[in-house]
Amino acid sequence: MTAVLADQTTCKSLVNFSLSIAREENGDEYYAKCVYEEGSARKVVSYVSHMAVSVLREGAEKVYDHERVNARTARQLVLARDFFTHLRREIDISRRLDLPFETDWREYETEEERGAFHRKLGARQGSCFLNLAVDTGVTWPKEPTRMEFGGHRFVLFPQTKDNSHSISIDLANERISAEEARTLLNRFLSLMSWCDDQHAVLKYGWSGNPVPVPIQRSNEAFHTTSQWVFSRSIPGDAELLQRLAYYREGLNARHAGLVTFEVLSFYKVFEKRERTRPGKPNPTKLWIARAYAAATKSLQPEIIQRFDANRGSVAVEQYLAENCRVATAHASEAAPSDADDLPEIRRLHSAADIIHALARYFIHEEYGLSRLQYSDSP
Repeated sequence: MTAVLADQTTCKSLVNFSLSIAREENGDEYYAKCVYEEGSARKVVSYVSHMAVSVLREGAEKVYDHERVNARTARQLVLARDFFTHLRREIDISRRLDLPFETDWREYETEEERGAFHRKLGARQGSCFLNLAVDTGVTWPKEPTRMEFGGHRFVLFPQTKDNSHSISIDLANERISAEEARTLLNRFLSLMSWCDDQHAVLKYGWSGNPVPVPIQRSNEAFHTTSQWVFSRSIPGDAELLQRLAYYREGLNARHAGLVTFEVLSFYKVFEKRERTRPGKPNPTKLWIARAYAAATKSLQPEIIQRFDANRGSVAVEQYLAENCRVATAHASEAAPSDADDLPEIRRLHSAADIIHALARYFIHEEYGLSRLQYSDSP
């Protein structure tokens, strides 16, 4: 094949190239045969293993049967002259224009190409990569991408046929501990969750590889884009960072089907961090009462109808605080909640839609946090 691609005359003389696999009881047999023209004659050349000493003797080519297959059946792939002509033209154009590699990034033929690929992703002498799978619905780059966030660089691997979304960070050269790295990546995923309003769970992995390594995936839906842009900085407000973490935790719980944790996590996003003074109304309830109409105006009418049917005559702020937040967080005698009971699960799902809308409204209104992936400005 190398000879055919290397020379135009040889390429034009080719008739076809056939590759065969024959299944046998003790293993597979592989055959390769090339038919070409030399002048007015048509000739055949076959691949022969260097271990087949019986056909390496002088004059063996005169009696060798190019059509013989020892197995009962075989599967064959035939590559015609046009295949090699087209491929040779593409290689010539690529070399003339010095185009970058466009082959599958997971398989490179030579050690030099693999080394260049890994260096592009940040692999250095003494590297020790932490590789973590990510279960997410946020938009992800289509190709392996090295990026910077929070003063550190790490690599995003996309989900493929074999691999999951994953993140790799060089603990050694980035001078960061595994614990600090997970916190940093959680901050990154929290912002991504906020921007796309999708779940993002940092999952299992390992450390110790000298190069970044993608992680074998599970069969779940994913989102990628060819034009992926992310340019955000870590917010300086420590309280906002905690509320973003609660928000992502709520999305993760929703994705996992854990509605009680979904309710609690979203509620903590807008819960006021001050004690209720004796004789004074609860500040969180006051905020819910004020914000409810604006936060839920974009929800579907049927969502509001189900929620109103469940709460009855109980005020919105009282219902969310006592019948939802307290009921799921505590073994409340006044407002019990059985997580195995289907009507209760349905009730909490209805409330979770409202609490989620309030949480998103709170972060946007109280902190003015941008929903854009490419800008810190709203």
